[in-house]
This record gives sequence, structure tokens and C-alpha cells, in this order.
Amino acid sequence: LKISDLHILNTFKDAAKNTALILSVLDQNEIKLRQQFQERIKESFAKVQALKISVSPSLLERMQIDGGGVEFVKRILHDEMASGDMKSGFKKLEEHIPHKVELSLEYLVIQPQFISLFTSEEVEFCKKLMAKYNLS
Repeated sequence: LKISDLHILNTFKDAAKNTALILSVLDQNEIKLRQQFQERIKESFAKVQALKISVSPSLLERMQIDGGGVEFVKRILHDEMASGDMKSGFKKLEEHIPHKVELSLEYLVIQPQFISLFTSEEVEFCKKLMAKYNLS
């Protein structure tokens, strides 16, 4: 196929530029959202520590090793979903009187601003879990 009209080629070129710009903005928005999610994890962790609930002090370090908050939480969720057993951090929040599962990683996943960072299976798992505590 021969295209002899330069105008047609420029149309494709402009469309590619627009697509690249849109993708760039989406990437920047996701990076910001991931940073916000990670900050919320740190805030929850600080609240848990203030309540004297003993959770692993290496949690935040482990989060960095796993590539950030989203990847860290995804790894935990996949372990929980596969085994059917909740991690010790969640159990400690659940056992606290009154329970403090609203400070859990699983609770953060179902917050409307963060749902897009997770698969529908991950979100559903967390919603069902939080429904047990009337938090969904």
C-alpha cells in the first residue's frame, strides 16, 4: 500500500503523540496513587504501633524489598487466598479488643481510591473478609 498524501501520514503521527501523552498521564496518576497507598500503609502501621499491637517491625522494610506497597499487599493477599489462612498481622488486629481490622492491609485494598490497583479477585476477597466485620 502506497500513501502519497503526507496529510494522512501526519494524522497517524499526531494520533501516536496523543496516545503517548495519554499513557504518560495515566502512568503518572498510577505512580501517585501507589505512593498514596504506601503512605496509608505507613499511617496504619503507626496507628497499630501506637495501640501497642505487636506486629513485625520489619513490615515496612519488607514492603520496600517487595517493590512497594501494592506488590507487598498483593503477595500477602495471594498467600492468604491460596492458603485460606490470614497472616499473623491481620490475626493480631482481629484479636485486639475491640478489633482493629480497619487498620489492616486488607481494609486499605477496598478503599474506593485504591481499588483500581488490585484485581477483582483481590478486591472481592478483601470485601468478603471486611463484611464479617461490617466494614465493606
